[in-house]
Amino acid sequence: LLVGLLSLVPQKWSWARLTWVKIIGLSMIALNSVGLYTLTSAYYDFSSLTIFFNQVSQYKPFLFKFPQNLVWLIVYALTLIAFIYQYVKYADHPSHRP
Repeated sequence: LLVGLLSLVPQKWSWARLTWVKIIGLSMIALNSVGLYTLTSAYYDFSSLTIFFNQVSQYKPFLFKFPQNLVWLIVYALTLIAFIYQYVKYADHPSHRP
């Protein structure tokens, strides 16, 4: 998908190609977040954090009960932020330009 869409931008516009790569990558991450929200909102109630964590903790192994699922949520958010930072930094590096 990325290579096909990248072929729409001429080679001489390297700044546009770099911007295009960043936009496509970040929009894929955004669509993943929208999909995750849509899936979880279909199963769980987001009206309050207490209700949400009570519903998420039901019928799960110990690893996914309340204190641990909060840790998993924080780890996911921090990992996502670190990935986005590395992705944007990697795309800016001159040796990795398309």
